[in-house]
Amino acid sequence: MIVPMKKVSFMIMGDKKKDTLKKLRKLGILHIEITEGSGKKLEELKEQITLLESAIFSVSEKKNKNIEMKDASKDEVLTISKEIYSLTEEKKTCLNEKVTLSSELERIKKWGGIDPEVIADLSEKGVEVSFYEMPPSEYENLGESVKTVSMEKTKNSVKFLLVKSGIEGEDEVIDSLKNYKFELPKISNQEITSKIEEKTSRIAEIDEKISSYASFAKSMKNAIKTCEKEIEFEVYNTGMADESVSADGNVSIAYFTGYVEEENLPKIKETAKENSWGLLVSDPTEEDNVPTKLKNNKFVSLIYPLTDFLGTVPGYFEYDISGWFLGFILIFFGIIFGDGVYGLLLTVVAATLIIKNKTAKKPTNPTKEGYIFDAWYYDDVIFDFDTKITEDITLTAKWIEHSETDKDEQNFIVRFDTKGGNTLTSIVVKEGMLLDKPANPTKDGYEFVSWQLNGVDFDFTNEITSDITLIATWKEVKKPENNKPVTPAPKPTVNVSGVSISKSSLNLKVGDSDTLTATISPDNATNKTV
Repeated sequence: MIVPMKKVSFMIMGDKKKDTLKKLRKLGILHIEITEGSGKKLEELKEQITLLESAIFSVSEKKNKNIEMKDASKDEVLTISKEIYSLTEEKKTCLNEKVTLSSELERIKKWGGIDPEVIADLSEKGVEVSFYEMPPSEYENLGESVKTVSMEKTKNSVKFLLVKSGIEGEDEVIDSLKNYKFELPKISNQEITSKIEEKTSRIAEIDEKISSYASFAKSMKNAIKTCEKEIEFEVYNTGMADESVSADGNVSIAYFTGYVEEENLPKIKETAKENSWGLLVSDPTEEDNVPTKLKNNKFVSLIYPLTDFLGTVPGYFEYDISGWFLGFILIFFGIIFGDGVYGLLLTVVAATLIIKNKTAKKPTNPTKEGYIFDAWYYDDVIFDFDTKITEDITLTAKWIEHSETDKDEQNFIVRFDTKGGNTLTSIVVKEGMLLDKPANPTKDGYEFVSWQLNGVDFDFTNEITSDITLIATWKEVKKPENNKPVTPAPKPTVNVSGVSISKSSLNLKVGDSDTLTATISPDNATNKTV
């Protein structure tokens, strides 16, 4: 069955657009007909989604299936995503530099070890040398016109060193050889090799750092959903029609259209009356883009994922064939199995299994005057709606008492997981306000240590910007036996994991000396004697 809808048009003061949208969003029953918006904030939100998607792609390449996911707020994962982006860009730079260095090393390695500093020192002392490679026949034609030293001769080429000596006509010959001249590298082979190793090491460090953020992938996806909701809100806010009604342009009227289920129309009317909104109610026409909502029994609803995938969801003014379509699918699969009765039996069994393992669909949050809805609980634990339902269960709504004067404010819920300690009631905190530190929980045989968020001690001077769950950490208290003092556990031995040298290479001449410094890691190694 297609749920009957009503078309509603609102007229409000221009300066009340955001406030109106917040109240309608809190009501959660209106589909607003606005598809385009604009503005700086909208562009920023789209950029944030792009940044988060890029970060998810980066960490997904390093993701470990056994990793434990961590919760983080939108602001926290945006900061993480920016760092991932920065690391990714640095990695690209390192890879490009590594390719360039490797190409240069490949180019010069056939000449052996060349140090441009040595060549420069010779030039300062009056000995100008340059390197060339040319066909043997042309090399033989040089004769005595220039001084050369053959370094390597093959069937196809001659590599040689040319020493400038000031012979008459030498400059003209050298100028004619410019196409055969070997371009000296800016640094030596050894330095190039060292830089390649540095880039390789840095790339590995970047990969490891990015991998460490894989545990925030789920929070990043949640942040994208938050951004999408904010984009939707901003589209509605900036896409709303606005007309000036005063000569100075300071007073304006905004208006927009939406659709609401017929059964929820009284709530819309009541809210409009409370807030002095202009409201016009009418029946949708075939020219209107009316959203379609289907309402069938649980058995027929099983076909919804398939109709969504095939794009066969009916329009508002069309006929709902969900029940007929499900019947056709059941008969079709029954025939495929060959024997009609046997196939039908298998189809019924499969359908029964699907129903038994179907997850519960999270209902719309209920409302209660003077309270804020906390969560659905099952056996005093917040229920996970991804849990497979295999039997009848009863979920209990828990509420947090809240002042009616604050009902239009943006509020967030702070929950406390005491990990086996005494239960603490969830707290409602206004957006941007601080959380008062609760009394320390208690737990037999343990001493309370701290409240943590995402594995880090929570800072109660931070403003609350989203729903969070604080986790209690504990330290086991060991009681002495027979009044004997408890012998403290010996300090663990920390082994030396590595030794690093201050310089990776030395170039020394006979009679020279230099100093190398060795560093033991880690710093807290028990025995640093090596």
